[in-house]
Amino acid sequence: WLKLCPKKRVSGVERGMSMSGAMVSGFVFSAALCLALVGAEEENVTAPYVSPDVRGLHFVETFDGEVWSRWKHSTAEKYRGRFQVTTRSTEALVGDLGLQVPEAAKHYGAAVKFEPINVKDGDSFAVQFEAKFEDGLSCGGSYIKLFNSEGQNAEDFNSDTRYVIMFGPDRCGATNKVHFILQHKNPVSGKWEEKHLSSPPSVPSEKKTHLYSVLLRPDNSIEVQVDGEKSFSGSLLKDLMPAVNPPKEIDDPSDSKPTDWVDDAKMDDPEASKPDDWDEE
Repeated sequence: WLKLCPKKRVSGVERGMSMSGAMVSGFVFSAALCLALVGAEEENVTAPYVSPDVRGLHFVETFDGEVWSRWKHSTAEKYRGRFQVTTRSTEALVGDLGLQVPEAAKHYGAAVKFEPINVKDGDSFAVQFEAKFEDGLSCGGSYIKLFNSEGQNAEDFNSDTRYVIMFGPDRCGATNKVHFILQHKNPVSGKWEEKHLSSPPSVPSEKKTHLYSVLLRPDNSIEVQVDGEKSFSGSLLKDLMPAVNPPKEIDDPSDSKPTDWVDDAKMDDPEASKPDDWDEE
């Protein structure tokens, strides 16, 4: 199950989705196993679902109403899975809907378009979603990708579409991390590069609902939260790999040693001579 909702606010920010210096106008989700985005989770405690107050947020998806009039499944060959809109198997908020991945070992992708994000000076950007891997997670993940749609239709997005941010949990083999990936154009080479967190947090191991949040502030700081608790904090300029800012000096790949270069650490000086008062004894 998967849900984009403001039931819990990201600590330290009151705005919804806003990004300085970028225009983002599309969402894509992809997943390989069953996940659930839902609300409160207290054992044997239930409450009726009530639509949340979304005032002041740029974009919210609670999966109420006519979901597929807003969302479109990707038509790419890779994404053969089809999400279902339903409640989770064990409900805490009765009637709370999310996207369910009904079959394992398939890729799922769906997208929605929203108004471009224009950020005011001093504002922060926050995006968050809830996910629950109801049957556990051995190999798979759940990602949000934020795109500049550039006029494309929502169903045309695929795994190769250039994105601005990718965020979400992933576990398979030795991989166990909450991804944050920024696609950035190198100002020197002009090439697009993926920038990853240098030390991403791990994915919670139990089968409960978890809230994944990322916050970008105007001072270029980044914070990743899991269930409202800080799990990573750093700088977009210093704590991504490879670094956003190119190093001041790099090796010259065309450089070579002179033909008369000597590799010995020490060598005789042909012009050296003994002092006149040198004592051989």
